Amino acid sequence: MIRHSDKETIKFPDYIQENDVPQVVDYFCDDAVRPYIVVCPGGGYELLSYAHEGTEIVKWLNDAGFHAGIYLYPLAPKIDPETFITAEQELLTDLDSDDRISRVFVLGFSAGAHAAGLFGMTPSQKLAGIVLCYPVVSLTAPFRHEGSANNFLKNAFKPNAATVYSLENVIHSNYPRTFIWHTVTDDAVPYDNSLRLAQALKSHKVPFELHLFEEGHHGLGLAKTTLTACQWPVLVESWLKAITSE
Repeated sequence: MIRHSDKETIKFPDYIQENDVPQVVDYFCDDAVRPYIVVCPGGGYELLSYAHEGTEIVKWLNDAGFHAGIYLYPLAPKIDPETFITAEQELLTDLDSDDRISRVFVLGFSAGAHAAGLFGMTPSQKLAGIVLCYPVVSLTAPFRHEGSANNFLKNAFKPNAATVYSLENVIHSNYPRTFIWHTVTDDAVPYDNSLRLAQALKSHKVPFELHLFEEGHHGLGLAKTTLTACQWPVLVESWLKAITSE
């Protein structure tokens, strides 16, 4: 069972360096029925960037009219890929049963985007889309992010686990529609990850948007000080609202 905490009852440091129990900090705007966005902070599966890619993000989403929650997924060395994915499916089941939630989206950053992408392996009734920000996609060479891959796969027992859990290999015809953005100058997680994922989505005829921005380092978050990438929150809001108005 996924543990839920209200934003008013729990405090975490800006960077969480240990976590072995999957849990969610809920940020409901009110009691109205609204879409809910699961936010997965990045940190290479070694830590969680709780403030920069967590609390700052849910504040923006609440202001835009969405319920949201920060998903604190397990970190190395406590990651077992199979139970990691099972916990995500349990969270989707929880959100499906909440009458305050009309649709569910998942939004993740870097390694958190890899975690976000895994939610689509077995979509739930309400899961309507996934947003991936400078995502770790492939856990195999030549484009893998070594730290994220090593931390996620540390306790994996499946043969060829790096291939099995690479996002480009979990895409299927019923995978949720997807929004991806990356910067060309990202020197930590190459934008080739996003290109590889886009090709997989195209191959399975999954609707997607891909935005590549000319400049910007890895880990931008809301990218408020980056001239081109700062557009991404507006683009995502439009994408989310287009889907929720259908």
